[in-house]
Amino acid sequence: MSSREKERSGMSGLPGQNPEQSVDQEMNVEVRYTAGGSADGYGTAEGRDSGSPETDSVWMLECNVDDCGGEALGYVMELLFDQGARDVWFSPIFMKKNRPAYTLHVICKEAEREELENIIFSGTTTIGIRRVLMERTVLKRFFLEADTCLGRGTVKMCRHQGRVYAYPEYESVKKLASENGTDYQTVYHLLKEAAVRQLEEKEKREETNG
Repeated sequence: MSSREKERSGMSGLPGQNPEQSVDQEMNVEVRYTAGGSADGYGTAEGRDSGSPETDSVWMLECNVDDCGGEALGYVMELLFDQGARDVWFSPIFMKKNRPAYTLHVICKEAEREELENIIFSGTTTIGIRRVLMERTVLKRFFLEADTCLGRGTVKMCRHQGRVYAYPEYESVKKLASENGTDYQTVYHLLKEAAVRQLEEKEKREETNG
């Protein structure tokens, strides 16, 4: 499993960071936090968070490619994710002489930028990469292990202006749907509802216990 797959399945923190774990034995609820927060907006284990967004900066790398096969581009995408790209995608375009082509977009931090540019140059036919430093607003995030009647799954949690948002991780939904012979949407909503309920119950107990 690649580092990107591990992050998306909730099995690891950000590169270079050691996740802390807080386990509630009574509810069997496990919440993972990255230590001290991060540029990617992950929260800390210091009690309930207000959910105030944070601001940081990222690089947007772009290049147009009209003479590179889909298999090569797919492989480059995997390499970029493995080397720390925050996101990678392709947009269909038309270039000179009406040639169908793609724009490769990459979001990354300064620490990974040079290595990712090297991957693009060596893995595609482009001879130039555009880059723009962009500011962004991000919500703090943490992962929660939610228990349902179909099993346990990882859910990404966020807060904003007093509201809680839950986003079940794809690999968890896929695994439980396959194991239980049910559809994706059923598992997704079960995990989402369980995560919000378990987090609210956990925080109520913490308030009661002072």
